[in-house]
Amino acid sequence: MGKPEGNKDEFEWEQSFRQSDDFARKYFQLLRRYGDLPDGEDLITKKLTKIFGEEFVDAMYGYDDYFSDTDLSPLDNPDLDLDDMEDDMDGQLGAGSGAAPGDDAFDKELTGRPGMESVDRHCHELVVTLTQTAMGWCNLYSCLLTKEHRGDGLRVMFFVSRALANISISLEEMIRWEVSAAVARAKRCLDNVNQAIGLINDMKESNPAIREVMTTIQTQLIKCADDLGEYIRECRALDKDDMPF
Repeated sequence: MGKPEGNKDEFEWEQSFRQSDDFARKYFQLLRRYGDLPDGEDLITKKLTKIFGEEFVDAMYGYDDYFSDTDLSPLDNPDLDLDDMEDDMDGQLGAGSGAAPGDDAFDKELTGRPGMESVDRHCHELVVTLTQTAMGWCNLYSCLLTKEHRGDGLRVMFFVSRALANISISLEEMIRWEVSAAVARAKRCLDNVNQAIGLINDMKESNPAIREVMTTIQTQLIKCADDLGEYIRECRALDKDDMPF
């Protein structure tokens, strides 16, 4: 039986993430093969249990059940009328309302804890930069990339999207004071960013007409990689005095 999640160190989190990746990869392989059979899901579960063990498979399926049982936000409704939603929010918050109360309380807790303030600020900056990079690359992909380069363009989009997901989860882990998990997520983000940088570098050589645009996006990602290194160092340097809860 594995350690409780709160007791895992950085290396153990990395192992856990890799095992989750392996599980997802194997699940979709089996789904393609057995998904159309009448008892396909049961067969897939049995094969996954044989490979990963019953405890791990139950935990992975339990993770999905947790989110399926959680009350959804109104924003998760695909038929939502955004105009009505804005009117409702205006009525609830009232004129002159600022950030949500939870956000304001968290910001107050960070006051006087420079280590945590710096980590929180850097992580939010990374989220913003990666979001801008993802949007920029989507525009480049849809408007400027030729057909023969769209395969690599899609791979860049994949790695930038994964990087954005990983740094967002890292921020959530820091809010829960799961520093080891946050660092492990940030390292995965850094690997995603480096993969995207390498792909763009190769693509620039065969796309001279848009090399300047690609260089701009690549420069953003290189800065992200440097900032991620600093974020990881800051996370590792935190001590209990920085703990906001």
